[in-house]
Amino acid sequence: MSGEKSIELQMMEAALSSRRDYVARDAMEILMTRSHLNDKPSDPDWVARNAYAYADAMEAARGNKIEGGEAVVGSTGVPPVSESVPLSGVAGETPATAGQRPALPDAESRIEALQRRVGTKVDGIWGPLSTAAAKTYIQNRKPSPNPWPAQDRASMEAFYGKAGDESNLTTINVAGMGVLFEGKAVNTIRVNKKCAVSLLRIIKKLSTMEVAKPFLVRYAGVFSNRNISNSVTLSTHAYGASIDLDPLGNGEKTPWPVQSTMCIEVMEVFADEGWLCAGAEWGRDAMHFQATR
Repeated sequence: MSGEKSIELQMMEAALSSRRDYVARDAMEILMTRSHLNDKPSDPDWVARNAYAYADAMEAARGNKIEGGEAVVGSTGVPPVSESVPLSGVAGETPATAGQRPALPDAESRIEALQRRVGTKVDGIWGPLSTAAAKTYIQNRKPSPNPWPAQDRASMEAFYGKAGDESNLTTINVAGMGVLFEGKAVNTIRVNKKCAVSLLRIIKKLSTMEVAKPFLVRYAGVFSNRNISNSVTLSTHAYGASIDLDPLGNGEKTPWPVQSTMCIEVMEVFADEGWLCAGAEWGRDAMHFQATR
């Protein structure tokens, strides 16, 4: 992918004034990163032209209707979507079906349930106290000592080996566990040897949980020798030490849990193995899980 942004792409980034614009930015990043998963160069102009249609599909999948540039949360309307835009990682989905993801409760009820689970004040409002409580709750589930390295490059390379070195990878068999990529069954996953057994345990556990199945069918990759999006810093994907699930509802800029769809039960399974859960740790990018402290 070229380092230069097209005029069209720059104009879109400069116009982030409404909720729809912000959702479109998430959509733009998803469309860009899809090329990394498929080892194909992305076309920034195509991304810019289609990001709003993809954004509308994202909002429709959440049950929101677009009116005058703003998403009306909880509406049942479905905005028009360009047929050329993939609505998610699953073939044949439409905004209305979106891979049969279970209908979410209203935002306030969902937040209240999560607040009860993480042990903080139950008021339906997700603020700093709830954020801190969720982070602590997930951290407290992790084993001590945590078996994984710190996130800095020196620690990662000392533990996992050089980034991009495929000799550090092994293959785990996930056949029959409900893992799909772009609608097709995934039978094997290449992952770093150091965290392979752990990831296999995680996927096996998730495959038995009804609440986790909608995320497994939106598997979005483990090993990808690249930097973090819009950064010069190496991604943990370059070591084969992280996994993405359901980027459609859990984009890099999508706030968790107010808009992001990632459920706490999935995070608990990763945390029990010591993995970092981006949604709880950073309050965004909830699709991302990595074997670091």
